[in-house]
Amino acid sequence: MKYTLRHIEQPTQTARILTLLIAIMLVIVCSGCEALFCGEEELYRISSPDGRVDSVLTRESCGGVSIPFLYKIYVVPKGNMVKKEDLVFAANHLAKESITWSAPQRLEIKYRKAIIKQYKNLWDHKDVDDYEYKVEIRERAESAETAVDVGDGTTLEQLRKEGVIKP
Repeated sequence: MKYTLRHIEQPTQTARILTLLIAIMLVIVCSGCEALFCGEEELYRISSPDGRVDSVLTRESCGGVSIPFLYKIYVVPKGNMVKKEDLVFAANHLAKESITWSAPQRLEIKYRKAIIKQYKNLWDHKDVDDYEYKVEIRERAESAETAVDVGDGTTLEQLRKEGVIKP
């Protein structure tokens, strides 16, 4: 038996609908794919002078070369993991940053360059004196001539050059 073009079956209505549904499901599933490729890495942590809380610098990347790193600073009870509600500062293109405790309850964030996405000037937590322990957060841009460090005299740029932190 010879087959001609009229013997080849055209896709049925059911096959078309099924293909469309699969395509829609892929779009829905992949719209959340960014979360699969994003990661937040703790770069360093500095304890407050009284040892009750830590400031934590993290870097979030979403795997794309066109997406800049998002640097985040958290204040957390000593030794705790970071949580979204403890975020006090977030910025892209952060350069020459310095994070220091100028007093037991005062955190200073300085930088040469930053595109600030989020900033909170006061932090408290239920687990630290039931919200009575307050940390004041100050941020400011420094001039390009100012030497800025990460709290111990080492800049993040130096840490990147030494391979401690990936660029």
